[in-house]
Amino acid sequence: MLFPIFYGFIAPDIASIRQFSAVDTAIDLAVKLDAQLSVAIGALQISVPNVLGSGTVQGLISNENKRSIDSAATAREQIVDAARSSGLTVHTEILTGNLDQIKSRCASRARVHGMVFAEAGLSGELLGGVLIEALLFEGGRPLFVVPNGYSSEIKMDRIMIAWDGSPSAARAVWDSIPVLRLAKTIEIVTVVGEKHLNDVPAADALAPMLSYLGKTVEVTVLPYAAKTTAGLIKQHAKNVDAGLVVQGAYGRSRWSELILGGVTREMLRDCTMPVLMSH
Repeated sequence: MLFPIFYGFIAPDIASIRQFSAVDTAIDLAVKLDAQLSVAIGALQISVPNVLGSGTVQGLISNENKRSIDSAATAREQIVDAARSSGLTVHTEILTGNLDQIKSRCASRARVHGMVFAEAGLSGELLGGVLIEALLFEGGRPLFVVPNGYSSEIKMDRIMIAWDGSPSAARAVWDSIPVLRLAKTIEIVTVVGEKHLNDVPAADALAPMLSYLGKTVEVTVLPYAAKTTAGLIKQHAKNVDAGLVVQGAYGRSRWSELILGGVTREMLRDCTMPVLMSH
C-alpha cells in the first residue's frame, strides 16, 4: 500500500448515508491504485452562547450534536466493513467542530496524501459539496471529484485531458500520472477560439511527453462555439465515452475568500462524470 488517498465528507443523516456517500467508488479507486485509503467524516457541532440560549434550546442543540456524531460513527462502520470486504486497508477518523473548523482540518489532512477524493454535491446546486473549495485550494493535492452519490466503478480505459497550457492544467496532468497509467487511451483536448493559445504549449507538444506511459495518445481540437468551454468538454467526454476528465482548476480571491472560476464551477455544477482537478 504505497499510494495514500484521502476522502473527506460531512456525515449525512443516518438513514441516507449510503445514498449520499460515494464510498464504493473511493474504495474501488484505492484498490485500482494499490492505495491506502484515509477517510475523514465531519460531524458538525452547533454551539450557542449560554446567554443567548434557554435550557430547552441548549437541550435541542445537544441532541442534534449527538445525532451528528452518531451518524458519523455509523458511516465509519459502513466504510470499514466495505473496505474490509475489498481487502483494502482504511484509516478512519471523525472530525468534530463547526463547518469552518472541519474544512480546515480536512484540508490539513489532505496535504499528506497523494490524492484527494470528494463528491461534487447534490445535482442542481451551484457548488454542492461544501468541502470542495477547501480541499481544492488549501489541500495542495490533486482532487478527484465524482457526482454526488456516485457508486459506480470508474472507467479508466479512456481518460481525457482538458488542456489549455496553463500552469494549473500542467499540474493536473502530472499529478494524474498514477491514474493515467491505468488508461489504454489518453485524449488531449484543446478548445480554441475563446483564449489566445499562441504563447502556451500546444497539445501536440504535450502528447510526446506522455508517450513514455506506453498508451495510445490522441489530440483533439474543439472549436469554441455557442456552448461554454466546460459545456464543450463535458459533451465531448460523453461522446467519446471518457471515464475521467483531467483539468486544471481556477479560482480568484474575493473578500479574502476563494471563489471557483467559471470553467471549474461549471464542471462541478450538475457534475455527471468523474473529474480530476489540480490548482
